[in-house]
Amino acid sequence: MTALTAVVDSPLLDRLGLEWGDFALWFGVIGAVLGGSLGIMIWAYRGQGSRSILFTEAVPLPTENGDRIPKAIAAFNQGQTLFTQGDYRAAGERFATALELAPNWPEAYHNWGLVLANLLNDNEAVPRLVKAGDLYLENQNLQGSALLRRHLSAMVERKKQRQAQQKLVN
Repeated sequence: MTALTAVVDSPLLDRLGLEWGDFALWFGVIGAVLGGSLGIMIWAYRGQGSRSILFTEAVPLPTENGDRIPKAIAAFNQGQTLFTQGDYRAAGERFATALELAPNWPEAYHNWGLVLANLLNDNEAVPRLVKAGDLYLENQNLQGSALLRRHLSAMVERKKQRQAQQKLVN
């Protein structure tokens, strides 16, 4: 009982002008604010808070996949499914896995770039999209290259719109 009395009769609380109940209330409020902030940060990190859906469809699986191992194709297909469901962070992980297994796959780089663009991570998206463009040209895939140019143009337009909005705010 003396330990409880020592906490209740704390000189620190007396100097702050707080009763034990007031202290507990403020401690609870501060804990709730910190807990809520942490929850929001985790939510945003998981890709749910910082998104700008610019691309709604992933690049389809190419018809010629003879040189790719089945695990890479499975990872690519899983990435496409997750992309369609809006789980962009998980989709990006699957496209990265496909590229570990089949490193010169332009469609996988392209989709990974689209994922990152939807997560507002254009600085990471652009190198992947450039790599996809290089591989499209190397493979003489003019359709893939044309689609990539449209996607890059959409990203540039979004950036211009965001900069114009920011100028209005400032």
